[in-house]
Amino acid sequence: HLKNSRVGSLYLGMFYDNEIVLSMTLGSNRFERGSELIRLTGGKYKVLGGFSRLLKHSNINNLVSYCDLCYGNGDGYLKSGFNFQSTTPPAYHYFHKSNPLILFSRVQFQKHKLKDKLPIFNPDLTEWENMKNNNYDRIWDCGNTKWVFK
Repeated sequence: HLKNSRVGSLYLGMFYDNEIVLSMTLGSNRFERGSELIRLTGGKYKVLGGFSRLLKHSNINNLVSYCDLCYGNGDGYLKSGFNFQSTTPPAYHYFHKSNPLILFSRVQFQKHKLKDKLPIFNPDLTEWENMKNNNYDRIWDCGNTKWVFK
C-alpha cells in the first residue's frame, strides 16, 4: 500500500493462481465507535467488483473509510454502496531533510511530545519552529473524503 501497512483485526483477500490480487484490512475506527476500512490494496490484476465482494464477505454493516484525495476521488466507495459524509482540510506529514522519502505523521510530532523526540527543543517555540530547528520539513496532502457504509 502507498501509505504502508497497518494493523487490523480482520484481513480479507482475493487470490488468482495462488497470488493475492486484492486485499482488505479492517479494524476499529480510530476516531469514533465502529469499524474502519483501513487499507484496500490491489495487485497487478484489476478485479471488477472485487471491493464489493470483499465488503459482503466481511459481514460488517457500519463501516467508515477515508479516501486520500492525492490518489483518488472516492468513486470506488460510491460504486460499492458507501455514502459520502464529508471532506477534511489538507493536512501535513513531516520528513527529515536527510531522508525525504520517509514520511512521519504529524501526530507523532505534536508539541507536547517533542521534548522527548528532538535533540533541540525550545518550549517557547511552536511545533513547526522546533521541527525546522531539527532539520525537518513538511509536505501537505490534498485532504480526505470520509465515506460511510451501512
